[in-house]
Amino acid sequence: MKRIRFYFILIVAVALTHCSDEPGNLTDAPIISNTLALNVVVENVPADFYTYAEIDVTTDGLSGIGVPITFFTDKGVFSNNSDTYTLTITEGQSAKIFLKSRKAELTRVTASQNGNVLTDAYITFTNSYPEQILVDTETNVLQALYTSHLSMSAELVKLNGFPSDGQIVHYYDSIPTAQGGSVGTFLNRTPSNQEGVSTADYFIQDTTYHGFVYLKAKVITDSQPVIGLGLIYIE
Repeated sequence: MKRIRFYFILIVAVALTHCSDEPGNLTDAPIISNTLALNVVVENVPADFYTYAEIDVTTDGLSGIGVPITFFTDKGVFSNNSDTYTLTITEGQSAKIFLKSRKAELTRVTASQNGNVLTDAYITFTNSYPEQILVDTETNVLQALYTSHLSMSAELVKLNGFPSDGQIVHYYDSIPTAQGGSVGTFLNRTPSNQEGVSTADYFIQDTTYHGFVYLKAKVITDSQPVIGLGLIYIE
């Protein structure tokens, strides 16, 4: 019996010794909430979906080979054309992330690790104005009646990138006479959408006029107005 008891105790001891080594081999990913910094180095760029704002990402005191950090923006996209971007950071390493947008608004960028927000930064995008306005009307001819009206659009365009969303477009008309003046009014005007298009409805008010009418769309910029021109005829 003593011999049997000796072997039983020995087996249990070996098993316990082997199991006690396993937890020591498991390590968690390092937490870097106190070491990650986001520094905006390029901002106040136009919200033209072409020009990038720039953020420096730095860390200090991080242990381990590397930690994946996920960045998220509430407006615009990163250089991968997504609102999320992931990169791996190692100790003492710096990196850059780039962001573009079509909204001339304050934009928040957050950095997260394992779903936990570590830090954030804010970027200012400025208005990207159009360089040209293309006016289109659903018809070129109206009758001189109070019920006569048409729908029209103003497409805001620029050479590089796009105008910012939500541009205010001012509509007005004029007649090519010495006296000039207006013979109609615009209703249901909308700001420009994500395609850079604004719309409005034009209604005849002066039924005594017969001839050409210029329909104009204007955006006021920091320098000079940008104007688009359409032409219709009132019979």
